[in-house]
Amino acid sequence: MKKTVVFLIISFISTVSIGNPERINSISELLNKLKDGYTPRIIINYSLCISDNQDSEVTKEIIGGMTLDNFEYFSPGSINNPNGYIATSESHLIQHNKYGNVLNYIKIRFFDNEKVEIIARYLNPETFEVIMDQTYNSIINNSKNNGGVSLFLTQ
Repeated sequence: MKKTVVFLIISFISTVSIGNPERINSISELLNKLKDGYTPRIIINYSLCISDNQDSEVTKEIIGGMTLDNFEYFSPGSINNPNGYIATSESHLIQHNKYGNVLNYIKIRFFDNEKVEIIARYLNPETFEVIMDQTYNSIINNSKNNGGVSLFLTQ
């Protein structure tokens, strides 16, 4: 009987912790988690970001996600940069309704001032010609603001 109760309690605790990922609220928290070896998950809600292209305002909900597996951190002044930042990028071959097969390239920079820059490009997979180039700006969502970039640690 005791073993059954202990098993049920452990099962309940593990289920609760798996269902609630830990939110990362700032660039300093993100950098500390990366230094400790964690792999955060990035969720981007583009409709909450500011686009550099006035013609492509995101009015419908478009959400993307990726893990922050690879990164580099540049402290302020290390490469003639006024603010420190964490940089990451990845690319995947996707099938796009309008453009056909394209390389979907995403580059994200998390700045020390809590601002986030997202560069999204579609590239021709054979020539690497840029088909679409879009930059979005936002802040880290700390659940108290309307930032378009959320960061989580998953179990």
